[in-house]
Amino acid sequence: MKSHCKSGCGGFTLIELLVVIAIIGILSAVVVASLNSAREKGKIATIKSTLKQLYNQAALNQVENGSFIGSNDGSLNCTGTNNNLAKIVQPLIDQGVVAKCFSLYGTGIDSQYAGDDYLRFGATALIYDAGELKAWSVDENGVVKWDTHGVDLNGASVTPDTNSSMSWTVSKTACAKNGGRLPSIEQLRTLSYAWYSASLTYTGTGSRNPNPTLGTFIIPANYYWSSTPVLSNPTNLSNLQSMVSGNLTNTNQSNGYYARCVR
Repeated sequence: MKSHCKSGCGGFTLIELLVVIAIIGILSAVVVASLNSAREKGKIATIKSTLKQLYNQAALNQVENGSFIGSNDGSLNCTGTNNNLAKIVQPLIDQGVVAKCFSLYGTGIDSQYAGDDYLRFGATALIYDAGELKAWSVDENGVVKWDTHGVDLNGASVTPDTNSSMSWTVSKTACAKNGGRLPSIEQLRTLSYAWYSASLTYTGTGSRNPNPTLGTFIIPANYYWSSTPVLSNPTNLSNLQSMVSGNLTNTNQSNGYYARCVR
């Protein structure tokens, strides 16, 4: 039986094969990008949910014991063995998320709070993703996301190396212009410790100076304003957190320091 197929009808041409391979490559890239995006969204949703759980569990402990005592150790790790904070945060740590907890107390850290110990709580979770540090924090007002960049006097987002020094009142106004606000001292302090831990994790050094591989989330601009005023003199003094030394202190609200907003 004779074949009716003429020359060239038995397969694909080289051009056709190359076109098919190119199409498969494009589709694969789209699928991978979609999976990565979905994975990141899922991780962020888990971070937010876990932060809410952390605060709720810490709040239950406060009701039972009259304070947030035991919520963190000296390195601001989320301990709280009696209120399950460590168990709640462990799944995040297993995914490479840096998580820190802090209950502000008087003795040894901020003497102006002496007698009003362990009555505040906050936590921060930080991830290093696509060349950028991203962080979320929680306190009694809920979960917020940290701005990637600093803020200028007019409330506009700026790169950290041109971040503006401003008073406490101006800092609050600048953050509010874009729908944000200054972080509480618990949020700011846990961010500082989380970022420092991330530096240790990703650079293997003990320096608080930012490494280029960590993106531009924080600059060593020393002290940043918190929204938390000093209880003994709330009209004149507010709390500051150093991103260089890690120290917590307070100063006159008219002095000029840096701001990083949350929203």
